[in-house]
Amino acid sequence: MDWEAIGAVAEIMGSLAVIATLFYLALQVRHARDQIRTSVRESRNSTLRELQLAVVQTPELTRVIGKALAGWTPGIESEKQFYEAAEFTMEDRVIWLAYMRVYWSYFREAANSIPDLTPSQQQEVNREITALYKTGPGKLYLDSMSAIDSPALQYVRELITSNDSSVGALRSSHFNPDI
Repeated sequence: MDWEAIGAVAEIMGSLAVIATLFYLALQVRHARDQIRTSVRESRNSTLRELQLAVVQTPELTRVIGKALAGWTPGIESEKQFYEAAEFTMEDRVIWLAYMRVYWSYFREAANSIPDLTPSQQQEVNREITALYKTGPGKLYLDSMSAIDSPALQYVRELITSNDSSVGALRSSHFNPDI
C-alpha cells in the first residue's frame, strides 16, 4: 500500500469521525433541550401546586376565596357584578386579582406544556381549557385580560370561539410553552 492510499483512507476515517462527532453533538443538544423543557414543565407544575396549596395555607387568601365562592352565581357577567355579589373590599379585590392572574397564567401554561399528547388527548385538554375559561372566574380573568394580545391568550380565545368539532384541529403551535 502506498502513501496516497494510506492518506485517502485517513481522510475517509477523518471525515467519518467528523460526521460521528456532529451526530453526537446533535444528540447532546437535543437531550439538553429536552431537559430544559422538562425542567420548565416541572417548575410550572410545582408553582401551580404551590398556588393551590396557598389557598389553605394563607388565612387572607382563604377568606377571599371563601367570599368569592359564596358570592359566585352563574348569572354574573362582569367583574363589578362579581365583586358586589362577593362583597369584596378593595383589599379583597387586590388579593383576588393578583391570585387569579397568577393562578390562571400558570394553569394555562401547565396545561399547554403536557408532552407527547395524541390528537384526541390534545382535544380533551382543549375542551377542559375552554370549559374553564368560558364561565366563572376563568371567564372573568380572560375578560379582564382583553387588552393583552399574547399568543397564550389568543390560543384560549380561539379555543372558545371555535366550534366543538374543530377544537381538535387547533394545534398547540399557537402557544409556545417554552417562552
